[in-house]
Amino acid sequence: MLEVERNDNLAVGWQLPDGTKQMPIGNTEVEESAQSPFLIRRALNANFRLGGAENAKALAEFAGRKDAPVAQRVEAITMLADWADPPLRDKIMNLVRPLGRRDPAPAGAALKPLVSILLNNSGGNEIPTVTAQAAGKLHIADAIPTLQSVFDDSKRSGEVRAAVLNALYELKAEKIHDNVRQSMNGKDATLKKAASALMAKLNPADAVAALKKVLADGKASIGEKQNAFSVLAGMKTADSDALIETWMDVLLGGKVAPEIELDLIEAAQKSESKLVKELLAKYNASLPRAEHKSVQLSDYKAALLGGDAEAGRKIFFESASAQCTRCHKVDGKGGDVGPELRGVATREKRDYLLESIVDPSAKIAKGFESVAIRTSDGKMVSGILKSEDETKIAVMPGEGKLVEILKSEIKTRKNQEESTMPPLTNVLTKFEIRHLVEYLSTLK
Repeated sequence: MLEVERNDNLAVGWQLPDGTKQMPIGNTEVEESAQSPFLIRRALNANFRLGGAENAKALAEFAGRKDAPVAQRVEAITMLADWADPPLRDKIMNLVRPLGRRDPAPAGAALKPLVSILLNNSGGNEIPTVTAQAAGKLHIADAIPTLQSVFDDSKRSGEVRAAVLNALYELKAEKIHDNVRQSMNGKDATLKKAASALMAKLNPADAVAALKKVLADGKASIGEKQNAFSVLAGMKTADSDALIETWMDVLLGGKVAPEIELDLIEAAQKSESKLVKELLAKYNASLPRAEHKSVQLSDYKAALLGGDAEAGRKIFFESASAQCTRCHKVDGKGGDVGPELRGVATREKRDYLLESIVDPSAKIAKGFESVAIRTSDGKMVSGILKSEDETKIAVMPGEGKLVEILKSEIKTRKNQEESTMPPLTNVLTKFEIRHLVEYLSTLK
């Protein structure tokens, strides 16, 4: 049986009982039982951290293997894209283990022969998308003809073509201006979003004119208008500031659609215009304030509408910061500390959903009141009161393991007015909160 070699380099390779090492990367003979996603990721990460030309080649060879899992192939390509500027945190341990900047040449040389094959991969959009991103970041100029061919193929997805468009911009392709204009005049929302951001860099004046048209267009989608403010937020020109000023006046007049209010406010906060700052201060002063509240719900009212439900679902189930599933369940998946959330959108309105995220203690769900107990031997137990009878009490602490305490052993007991759930305002952005509200509003 194959085993992972364990040392400071984190799974440099596979080792047979006789001491022979084999790499799962580029090796077609590895036993199926040894091909666990976690072990493969460790081996990929080891090559990424070692950083030699042979390690870059190993990652590229693995990325080209059609029999390998797509998720791991995507990860290998992403590692090559990050070669020159590795993230501070280790990709496996999530600990800060900085590598410093590195020469991108080994990664570029390893990936270059495979770019055409990977861009035309028929197994979905993920591999072509990350390959385009890598080609741009690694400055693989030889990839321009293939990238242009993929962009010109209207049958390819907007996601892939948008990634290709960004790569062509990074590579300073000859037709980039034409490609951007074509994309902005097209119908694909993802491609138009990417093109708008690039137009702001290539020709700011034309970009502002186009964004102004989108914002005034009654037929433009909410997503297009949100993107328009997102692009404006990254611009620092007199024209972009003037457009934000105009829309801040509209907001103060109460005529901005609530789905784009947050996007406008964020753009205004990033503007350096004195007038925009004055209008923003006037807007903030108009928000209602509740006395004796550390968190003001009105500061988050712009996150009530306009989110992306799918992005919110990913936050709920995958965010390491929010950790929603540690306490809450949806359709039986998650923890038992908080209430099951399937049906919450039928029982409660969006205002309640938003408040439960930013100020959980404002309204504690019935049956989930908190209690703090000190036992006669000095032990402290606090959490959700799950059940109680004449002889014992059951409490669910934050770690999710039920604790039963005999009443005869209770020295003090105090009902708590604060929720055991912390406000998520410290770990999620307002845009992420908006996505989460949108997802919760689908749980009917």
